[in-house]
Amino acid sequence: MKQLKVTSADVYKVYLSAAELEKLRVAVLLANLVPVREVFLFCYYMGLRYSDSLLLHSGNVKTWYGGRVLRLT
Repeated sequence: MKQLKVTSADVYKVYLSAAELEKLRVAVLLANLVPVREVFLFCYYMGLRYSDSLLLHSGNVKTWYGGRVLRLT
């Protein structure tokens, strides 16, 4: 069996600042873009990939210690 070699590289990571996120949150958008912004912000704060957010459903919301949590399986 052929062995795989794992390599990695340092990359420059870009993050949005708190001020930039706030500008996005309060920006006036066309009605059809508001849900796009909401999903983007949800994914940003939750650390989810957009493709993972498409798989979410009400069954992912669970009760835990009297509160609700999002459980991904």
